[in-house]
Amino acid sequence: MKRLYFIRHGESEGNVAGIFSGRMDVELTPKGVQQARIAGIQAKETGLVINLIITSPYKRTRATANSIATEIGYPLNKIKTNELLLERNFGNLEGTSMDDYLNEHLYQEIDNTEKAETLEHLQLRALSLLDHCKMIESDNILLVGHAAFGRALRRVIENKPYTAEYTDPLKQIPNAEIIKLI
Repeated sequence: MKRLYFIRHGESEGNVAGIFSGRMDVELTPKGVQQARIAGIQAKETGLVINLIITSPYKRTRATANSIATEIGYPLNKIKTNELLLERNFGNLEGTSMDDYLNEHLYQEIDNTEKAETLEHLQLRALSLLDHCKMIESDNILLVGHAAFGRALRRVIENKPYTAEYTDPLKQIPNAEIIKLI
């Protein structure tokens, strides 16, 4: 693997609602559909070569992957799905207001939420995906995923501990922006 790119899905219904929607299979908003299309157009215009697209199985990531693939001329039937790209499971917080929670709790307290995936586990999952990608012969891989997972993957690549999520300002990954990781 020579180059690894990541894109967070376009704006989703969960983003607009301001809820924890990690494991909820929500759709893209009309704006999110347009964002994904624009990301594909920009990839084509800048000459970005993608040999393999791998996406999370959720509707919002699959729609984003399909839009980009269509714009760059990548065959839709060649898009791979990998559950390692799933967003963090927020457990009992799924479907609840992020602002309400964060107004009363520290971000790191999510790790203690019933049924929630810890950041440590999320980062180990990101490491597993990176190891998987290293074994793929494709030179230019685009991963289509989610915000918390993307931050964990970036930390793995930068050799930072999962606790950097708490000490570094949350380096948000914007919707539908292709980022070169390697």
